[in-house]
Amino acid sequence: MLVVKGLSKEFPTPTEPLRVLQNVDLQLEPGNNLAIVGPSGCGKSTLLHIIGTLDEPTSGSVNLDGTNPFELSPSQLAEFRNQQIGFVFQEHYLLPQLSAIENVLVPCLAKGSTTNDSVERGKSLLDRVGLASRMDHRPSEMSGGERQRVAIARALMLKPQLLLADEPTGNLDQDTANKIGELLLDIPKQENATLICVTHSSELASSFEITRRLDHGKLIDVSSNSSAAT
Repeated sequence: MLVVKGLSKEFPTPTEPLRVLQNVDLQLEPGNNLAIVGPSGCGKSTLLHIIGTLDEPTSGSVNLDGTNPFELSPSQLAEFRNQQIGFVFQEHYLLPQLSAIENVLVPCLAKGSTTNDSVERGKSLLDRVGLASRMDHRPSEMSGGERQRVAIARALMLKPQLLLADEPTGNLDQDTANKIGELLLDIPKQENATLICVTHSSELASSFEITRRLDHGKLIDVSSNSSAAT
């Protein structure tokens, strides 16, 4: 379970602090999926980065399956992030010199090396995203949609509890974006992972179980226009 309580984030300015997030509360069960929408600059990515432990809150807490990652040592936090959280960004960030399967296996390198089981899982994930015939292809030999599929497979490689996607369809044409959106929703559900996606796409957001809008630093329930809670 993911539990976010009283999360706030401020950035210093010459006059007064810039408040980007204000007392954000959120609770999601394994298998839940949430879309966060809002205008550019409203703090969506900041919220995602804090939940993903890439940034720290000014106040409040994040708890994933009983662990507050901000209480861990730097080395423990790096291991926690690698094991428990998967990331899919607008840019795929694949290593150009590696093949699709090698890119998918990159998270395993933080643990030391790959195993036969991890290689088989990587191949299985690529098969599930429709790239069984492209495993040995490098990013330059794949389309934008194919590269993003590899990125999704890589994010799920270590069976994370939490998958975070930041504008995952932003660089794709509509048809490809729809297919990527379907994969994003389908595979984490099969893996019983919690999915949070930040997006400008109303079409993508509408396909999620839960949709929240970030408004003046607070999460608002789109359906009822009330404060976002659990």
